[in-house]
Amino acid sequence: MNWLFSKRIVQKSIPWTVSTVIAAILFNLGAFQPLEYFVYNRFANWRIDRNWDERLVIIAIDDVSIEKLGRFPWTRDRYIPLLQKLTKAKASTVAINLIWSESSSADVLLARVMSDNRQVVLSQAWNAQGKKLLPVPQLAEVAIGSGHILDLKSSDGIVRWTELYKDDTPSLAMATLQAYNLVWGNVPMPNPDVTFCIKWTFRPQQMRQYSFVDVIEERIPLNTFQNKIVLVGVTATGHDALVTPFDGNDSAHSIHLHANILQNLLQQNQLRVPEIHLTWGLMLLVGMALAWILGQSKTFKQIVIVLVISGGWGVCAFGFYTFSYWLPVAMPITLILSIGLFSIVQNQIESRQHLQQINSKLTYEAFHDHLTGLANRILLTDRLNQSISLYQRHGYLFAVILVDLDGFKAINDNLGHLNGDRLLMEVAKRLSASIRTGDTAARLGGDEFVVLLDNLKEKQDAIITIERIQAAMAPTCCLEGNEINISMSMGMAFSIDAYQTPKDILADADIAMYQAKSLGKSCYQVFDALI
Repeated sequence: MNWLFSKRIVQKSIPWTVSTVIAAILFNLGAFQPLEYFVYNRFANWRIDRNWDERLVIIAIDDVSIEKLGRFPWTRDRYIPLLQKLTKAKASTVAINLIWSESSSADVLLARVMSDNRQVVLSQAWNAQGKKLLPVPQLAEVAIGSGHILDLKSSDGIVRWTELYKDDTPSLAMATLQAYNLVWGNVPMPNPDVTFCIKWTFRPQQMRQYSFVDVIEERIPLNTFQNKIVLVGVTATGHDALVTPFDGNDSAHSIHLHANILQNLLQQNQLRVPEIHLTWGLMLLVGMALAWILGQSKTFKQIVIVLVISGGWGVCAFGFYTFSYWLPVAMPITLILSIGLFSIVQNQIESRQHLQQINSKLTYEAFHDHLTGLANRILLTDRLNQSISLYQRHGYLFAVILVDLDGFKAINDNLGHLNGDRLLMEVAKRLSASIRTGDTAARLGGDEFVVLLDNLKEKQDAIITIERIQAAMAPTCCLEGNEINISMSMGMAFSIDAYQTPKDILADADIAMYQAKSLGKSCYQVFDALI
């Protein structure tokens, strides 16, 4: 019983085991990554917007500003009026998303204005050769800090995560938050050692941003920037183009990326990704439970369960996303569908095997005696027809032995039908053990048996077999403490040209059997047509 139970567990674990191995291989090959990117984009488009953080604004160097103030990039003195107005507006922090790594004649005056502001964060980057592009020393000395503007694009060109630190240099958003906290000091800082997963919450056009030229020409009230974090960067066509998960085109810019990262930091709503071993542990447990449930279900129910769980996982993943937690979607749903598929296939195979077993059992019962397990009259007739056909075409000699138990009625009457059946089963067992593998032992009914000896080399072989049967019946049979001698009369007929049907040869074997009974029973006779 324990062995059967263990075997059942192993069988039900096959879909889970195979699916887990396949999922692990695909995971290591990175096959799920494009699907995860697709889901990330869909979730970003379906999410429920949170309010844009009131502490954050963008001043955009847009097409209108460039058209009015001249060809970009501008000389550095263009930024002096802006910083003066932001200083006057008492902006809490100003982050410049521009690389000022080459000296300019305006640096002295610009440095003085930055010194007056005291909360300016500059940008730095790396060129194609890996060389650091740092702010010029004159400006770096008066800046409160600087941060890198590195973006880590996925294979589809969308930035989904960033490094808060690279070579001990904070990102622009991180440096800006550090500067902001020096004054306000109320925003929790993230773990710098963990990759920062970005949650895109707003399309670029939905972010709070103002045109550079409108600010310096004071079309925007200066109190708009009071106590605000101000990001200054380019949004003009053809500059710093960036693809977002919202629209799949280059309508966004680098400044929008850093604004979104800073929005995540301020709102503490960056995506939190569970450790991979926790994800796999959860999936293995879910997979095992699912495989066991599917193993107990019919095919239609299996399909419904798989679809419901797959859809449920997707809904749960989106729900977690809205609360800033990322649950993998592609790998778990692939695992669930794979377990479902293999469970359905296994169920179909088991159903087919069960049906084959039933058909085999029905076929066996149709051609075998239910009590003794010997061939019945139908199977015997079929094999006799084959033997007669082979004899007529090729001369293959065969013989038929008809067996009748002596005194069987008395045993039934005295010891009961149950003991009579036990005697018949014992006789059948001894008959089967006395003949060759290719020969046939059959029960015609009651206490009558027939043995078909096929493909005999000579008649003496049949004589040896019938004597072996007699010897096999010699030991007594114990029925309810009574030792019973098995006595039987046997008649044998050999194949001749006259036999056209099984009925013909059985009739002559029957005649020979009655001759044996007339001679005193417990013996055999061979049919002779001349007698």
